[in-house]
Amino acid sequence: ILIEKAAKELANFSITDSQMTSLSVHLSNKFLHTDTKLNRVVAIGYFFAKTLNINDETRLASLVCAAYFSQIGMMSIALRLSRTDEKEYSEEDKSTYQKYPSLSLHLCRKAEIEVTVDFQSILLDHQEKLSGKGFPNGKTVLELSDTSLIVGFVFHIIEYNDKGLTLL
Repeated sequence: ILIEKAAKELANFSITDSQMTSLSVHLSNKFLHTDTKLNRVVAIGYFFAKTLNINDETRLASLVCAAYFSQIGMMSIALRLSRTDEKEYSEEDKSTYQKYPSLSLHLCRKAEIEVTVDFQSILLDHQEKLSGKGFPNGKTVLELSDTSLIVGFVFHIIEYNDKGLTLL
């Protein structure tokens, strides 16, 4: 229901305001119809942002686009890493894996996507942790944008759910 509702709302975004808003409309029209992990992240992240009074279309569009593109850098690393639990990584594997957020941003820039500040911070920071023990830069909560915190939180919750884990 949330995925469908997000798709309907995003369909009403302006396609002439910015590349981010038109890209979010395109991505939601094309992909936001089925129940997938990524669509859950997009829809839940979108509604979390709205609940936190982030109502600017460009910021919401940046969140949507960045959530979709946040994992694209994984295509540049060995497939086995995406299929292996991080606890089993060697130090070299861990170092390689932790580069994927930067690779995601690099690929988006190569595709000539007009990168907003929110889009960039979400791509780079969605794996950071409040304590500063995340990656790729070890930022703490005070250094993270609200939108990157939202996307990171939602990805974390969806991952826990997929693994059958509980938060308590």
